[in-house]
Amino acid sequence: MNTDSPSPSPEPVAGQGMDELTRLLKSLHDRLDTLEAKMDGLAPALQSMDTFPHALATGTDIFDEEVARLEARGVDVDARARSLLVLLEKISEPEALAAMEQAVEMAPQLPGMSAMAVDVLDEEAHRLMDEGVDLAEIVSESARAAIQMVRSGALGPGALNTIGELAYALSEAGRQPPEKIGPLGMFSALRDPDVQRGLGFLVTMGRVLGQRLEGAGSAQG
Repeated sequence: MNTDSPSPSPEPVAGQGMDELTRLLKSLHDRLDTLEAKMDGLAPALQSMDTFPHALATGTDIFDEEVARLEARGVDVDARARSLLVLLEKISEPEALAAMEQAVEMAPQLPGMSAMAVDVLDEEAHRLMDEGVDLAEIVSESARAAIQMVRSGALGPGALNTIGELAYALSEAGRQPPEKIGPLGMFSALRDPDVQRGLGFLVTMGRVLGQRLEGAGSAQG
């Protein structure tokens, strides 16, 4: 007697395989539709990219023409650009940004402060006029002195740098207690290279001042 059970039918397994294949094909179709929609959205951007090289070339030509025009006028464009980069570096430092932020915060108070300053100046001007002071003459003399200072180079980079160094030396010397130095201490200090440089500067300044005074005396004579 044959007791073997019958083999299961393969039809359900085949049906499940077809369902899985159909599901995969549908997922692939949906993804292709999504990709096609995205490509349609990128079409305007891709079209604009076609004109980008021409726009870039036009901008480059305009820039080159402007640089050539400035150089023809004697402007050192490279030096100006380097100076601008240095300026940008300085104003982007945290201390500079903090100062600018503080200035912006104080901006709403400027109108009131300006009005107060004008009132104080007006009162002081009337007081001086009552005392017989000729303000017009003072303004005229001040303007002439300012023009003379500008012409003398006192506001040039070299002079301002020297003034800054002198101010720093005065500030540092003021923080230190003064030393009592006799003749021997003075001779000992003269061996210090820093002291020698400082004295050399004073001697040079005295020589130039003497020459200027001699020239001024000759002009008046």
